[in-house]
Amino acid sequence: MSGRGRWGPGRLARTAAIASVVLVAGLIPGAGVALGDTQRADVGIGYTCRLPSAPARVDVRVKAVFPATGKIGTPARTDDVALTVTIPRESLGDLTKDDAVSVAGTARLQTLWTQAEQPLSVEWPGLTVPEKKLPRDGALVLKASGQVPTTAVTKAGDLVVSAGELTFRLQTRNASGAVTSPGGLSFSCVPDLGQDTTLVTVPVAGPEQAPVTTSPGGGEAPARTGPRVRNDDVCPPMPEPKLNPKFPVPEPPPGVDPSPIAPDYSCAWVEGHANVNKLKGASALKGKASVIIGLDQFFKAETPPEDPHGYAQARTIALSYLNSTQSTFLTFGFMPTTATMEITQIGTANAIAIGPAATDSPRPTITTVTAEASIRLRDVKVNGTPMDVGPNCKTARPVRLTLTGDNTADPSYEVALGGRLSGTADVPAFSGCGVDDDLDRLLTASVSGKGNYVRLTQGPVCYVVAKDPNIYPCPPEVFGYTITPGGDFRFTSGEIVFRVGIGSTRTIKCATSEVRGTFKRGSGIDPRSLGTAAALTFNDCVGQGNLASLGNVTVRTVAPLRLGHNMTAGLDKTTGTMNLQVSTPHLEVSGGSCRFKAVGAGGSPTYRFGMQYPNGSSSLTVPSGATGTVAEATGCPSDVRGSFGIVTPVPYTVDSPQLFKYGGTPK
Repeated sequence: MSGRGRWGPGRLARTAAIASVVLVAGLIPGAGVALGDTQRADVGIGYTCRLPSAPARVDVRVKAVFPATGKIGTPARTDDVALTVTIPRESLGDLTKDDAVSVAGTARLQTLWTQAEQPLSVEWPGLTVPEKKLPRDGALVLKASGQVPTTAVTKAGDLVVSAGELTFRLQTRNASGAVTSPGGLSFSCVPDLGQDTTLVTVPVAGPEQAPVTTSPGGGEAPARTGPRVRNDDVCPPMPEPKLNPKFPVPEPPPGVDPSPIAPDYSCAWVEGHANVNKLKGASALKGKASVIIGLDQFFKAETPPEDPHGYAQARTIALSYLNSTQSTFLTFGFMPTTATMEITQIGTANAIAIGPAATDSPRPTITTVTAEASIRLRDVKVNGTPMDVGPNCKTARPVRLTLTGDNTADPSYEVALGGRLSGTADVPAFSGCGVDDDLDRLLTASVSGKGNYVRLTQGPVCYVVAKDPNIYPCPPEVFGYTITPGGDFRFTSGEIVFRVGIGSTRTIKCATSEVRGTFKRGSGIDPRSLGTAAALTFNDCVGQGNLASLGNVTVRTVAPLRLGHNMTAGLDKTTGTMNLQVSTPHLEVSGGSCRFKAVGAGGSPTYRFGMQYPNGSSSLTVPSGATGTVAEATGCPSDVRGSFGIVTPVPYTVDSPQLFKYGGTPK
């Protein structure tokens, strides 16, 4: 048969193997191949679940079979996944109400796969929780199991797999079989801090494969022209600085004025994965994107009471250059198949961020990214035998992709700082596939479909005109911190002196101070969510100078207390210094009849207690300077006013030194 004819029965099994190769924006099916001997994980982990009525601590046991060793280019397959979750009797109120007698549903487990210190978040969705009778007394033991996607192996060294967030969607029924929870009961559980959540370590041997970068026109990316960073060619070619007219841009509300700014030329690392609904698989995506920030900006300051937080809109464009991806997988459970996929973005993506103008507003800033792409297949082999799909095997029309990010989520997202974007994509039909035979209908029937979940992680941007090459590293690197060992921390200091009014003699001296809390542990940790702070205390305080009449003084924080982080003062890769912040709405100071609040500098509602944290050191220092202002003073001398700050830098000691890494060891 010549030309692009129909498929005969004898060729169907041979060629159907390529039906699961294609997916939009990195959506390659995750079916894997056997990697020789296996190893079994059987790990118990303590979790805390956010049930509607109250948090509940549960015990989770994760069992699964992993490869004993890995090989670059061969996906790591995970089999026999089974979770056992034990919920104590006292936490079953949300499940047993309305005369419920049984429960069933689904679960999904977020896992972290770290290769060469580069983390990849991989979701294990669709785990089935079979119906279970609710116990009359004692704990409830739920089991969940199912098939999970495989994960691409791209780096030599240890591949470390860790357990993360666990999410349930359950439904309860009464004795007659009627549903007692029509909307279902959904809740998430997170591992308790201070424990090892590693499931397995897979050693991977072999040289790392050099990635091939494709340009929007196909083939190798052309040499970049234009401004450079320290003469390093680190960013791919920049697009023309204008919005893509294919995607509508929301108009700002009446009364919001343009706020012209010069655009920033930058680039960012991107990595992610996505699901193929029909194939029940997922795979990785990696590359770089050129980013032009601030093409247009609209701004309206807060004007209480009708608009206490104001309005801001910023418009950005991006052009992605994704690595060609070669995947090896099994079709029909036995036929090994490889193929190279090229994803080409068509035109630029519009990224529109809309949120409040006030930086301390509880309202989120939501960024919506809209793009189109084309997908082409080449170099297909079935059982090692080349199969010519032709030079134009690609989606018949562009793939439309819409992703969103939230600066208040965990992980959060902002264009300049990076973070997580997620959304869905519809895979269209295919055309031009096959030379001797027509593969279009086969690919379309096997892969095309709606609502395929996509999740991308973007690193912080690297500016072409460098703003701070130590904090915004070039070339752009992976998103997130690695914190070792993590867990509970305690910082203690000796004498600390506060001055009321810079240059004055009104001071308060505290004999000691202490900060307690918990750092997260592992890799890929959001820079704006490093951990939690439990307490910040100042002990044995007395007034001095003009405040000596106050005698013993109490300085205390007011809940909620949190561990904050300002990315613009993040990890300095040259010195290895980390800037941390412990924030609370204000400090309350009282002595004798005098009482006042110390609020954030400039009257903001956050008091910041900044810390310079040397990387891996056993000490840190809180810098001196103005840290707040006096407010709501009552019963105090008339000159208790103005600024409130630390007189001299205060050294702290750390009971457990921490090591912070961003995208690898600081240089």
